Amino acid sequence: GLLKPGMSAEVTVIVAERPDALTLPNNAIVTQTEVLAAASVLGVPEARAQIDPAIFQEMTRELAVRRGGPAAAAAAAGDATASAGPVTPADVRARVERGEITQEEARTLIQQAMGAGAGAGRARGAGGAAGGQRARSGASAENGRPGVVFIRGADGLLTARAVLIGVNDWNNSEILMGVEEGEVVALIGGAALQARQQERNAQMQSRMGGGLPFGR
Repeated sequence: GLLKPGMSAEVTVIVAERPDALTLPNNAIVTQTEVLAAASVLGVPEARAQIDPAIFQEMTRELAVRRGGPAAAAAAAGDATASAGPVTPADVRARVERGEITQEEARTLIQQAMGAGAGAGRARGAGGAAGGQRARSGASAENGRPGVVFIRGADGLLTARAVLIGVNDWNNSEILMGVEEGEVVALIGGAALQARQQERNAQMQSRMGGGLPFGR
């Protein structure tokens, strides 16, 4: 009875909770399509920013084995294929150059990819995570979805590394696999990443004839 006609309220809905979760700041994690742009922002050579998409399938199977044994791993194999992440503009360009797909097929792939979705931070353990903003279905949170972070090694250099992400909120994401507690990761400014991604998309569009819808 507190709300009257015309009044509004702000509420928080908890869709999932993970006690003792390993978490990372959301601005430490990028998608596969953002990896090269993020590497450019951070000054990381492309050679240290390469991620084999197949690793996400392996990580998903390993996660399933840890949780439920070989049967669960077999059941998760299909999910891993589906969640290996969207294609990148570089992938599409290479396939066009090899004659594997037409320009029209390339446009379709890019449309699908676009529709899918510097400082330092430290992986935190025992902090817990609550799923909210941008969280996907319970199945996706359980099985993990692909992401990429840039880890600072003992040599002080940053290298891209694949991770599986669980639930997330406005600030942090649960890390199911790929990062250990205490490792140092790079934080990436959202504005800088967006600007560099738009620049790369414009360059790619120009190289492929100006017909691909990289921008929104």
